[in-house]
Formats: sequence, structure tokens, C-alpha cells
Amino acid sequence: MRPLYKQYLGAAAAGLFAAAVAVNLYANYLGDPCLANRSKPLLMPLLALTALLFFPPGRPRTEKWLLTAALAFGTAGDVLLMYSGQTFFLLGMAMFLLGHLCYLTLFAKMGLYRRVGKAGWLTGPSAMAAVACALVLAIKVPFPMAAPVAVYGFVLLLVPLSGLFARSGVLLLGGVLFAFSDSLIALRSFAGIRFFDHTGFVIMLTYITAQVLLSVAIIRWRSRPAERNAA
Repeated sequence: MRPLYKQYLGAAAAGLFAAAVAVNLYANYLGDPCLANRSKPLLMPLLALTALLFFPPGRPRTEKWLLTAALAFGTAGDVLLMYSGQTFFLLGMAMFLLGHLCYLTLFAKMGLYRRVGKAGWLTGPSAMAAVACALVLAIKVPFPMAAPVAVYGFVLLLVPLSGLFARSGVLLLGGVLFAFSDSLIALRSFAGIRFFDHTGFVIMLTYITAQVLLSVAIIRWRSRPAERNAA
């Protein structure tokens, strides 16, 4: 049972996060880059604070700080991607890559992969690598950026794959939404394709939802006896 003061602080942090999300999505829907950029750096820190306050007592500190690190790298990526140019794009992508590696390390610490057999390890990551390379070729990513984008896509797709391995619908959906959001960014950046009138709004909506779902899946993991036994 969490202390009462942590419950109040958690509720307050969640309220601040919801307010920042509302402002950012409103700005993206209206096409107001100034307001969107001012609110964007607040999103992941407030989500991290909320997650820390709701983190169950008794869980290893390593899990808590890996989640915090993943969201911190997400913050750095958000800020870097607010600037234009190939250098900022690659740096932002590198930050998100580190964030995904934090998630994958955290999943391993949580025991999500203990039930995965050799066949799963052979076919799952191989399929994700093939998908990432196919997407890079399909949207015609310029040669100097093709390799880093393919590597990032591969690591990104390991997150929803982890949801399949763990049989966690919340984790799977979070990973899928993250991949969908980043795919929209890639299509807009490299192919000039926009599927929606408010692409920025859809990108941020799916990205924020993905980070929330990943955080919820991590916080709730092993909260029930059946899940503890499975892990």
C-alpha cells in the first residue's frame, strides 16, 4: 500500500500531465508550433514523475530507474526533434533508440522473456529486422541515413514483440502505437506522405498514448499473483 501523501502527489502529477497533454494536442491540432514546442518538453518528465509516484513499493529500484531513464531519453528526443536538419533528426533518433534499449533491458529485468523458447528468439527478432529493412526500402530513405534508420526501426519493433512474448495486450498496444507514430514521422520526413489533415496531432496522440501504455504495463507487471508466478 502506497503512503497517502504519495497517492495525493501521484494524483496531482497525473493532473499536471493531463493538462500538458491537452495543451500540446490542442496546439498540434490548431497548427500552433510555438505552443506545441513549449508544452512538448513537459510531457515525458511529468509522465515520469507520475510513474514514479505510482510505482508499487517493493519493486526493484533498477526497474524504477530504467523506466525513468527511458522517459528521460524520450524527453531529449522530443527536444532535439523540434529543430530541423539531418543532424538533429539523427540525434533525436539516437535518444529514442537509447530509450527503447532501456525499455528492453527493463523487460528483461522484469522476466518478460523467460517463457520465450529458441524458436521465438530465432523467428521473432529476424522478422522484425526484415520488416524494418523493408520499410526503409519502401519509403526510400536516403543512403547515408538508411542504416541508422533501419537499426532504430529494428529496435523499435522489438518493443511490441516483447508484448507478444509477455502476452501483455497493454504492452503490445503501446509498442504498436509507438511504431505507428514513428512510421508517420518517417513517411512525412522521407517520402513527403501525410495520411491525415492533422498529421502532427496524430503523431503526438499516438506517441503520448504509447508512452502511457508502456508505463502502465511496467507499473502493473507482477501486481497479481498469477503474473508473479509467470515471471
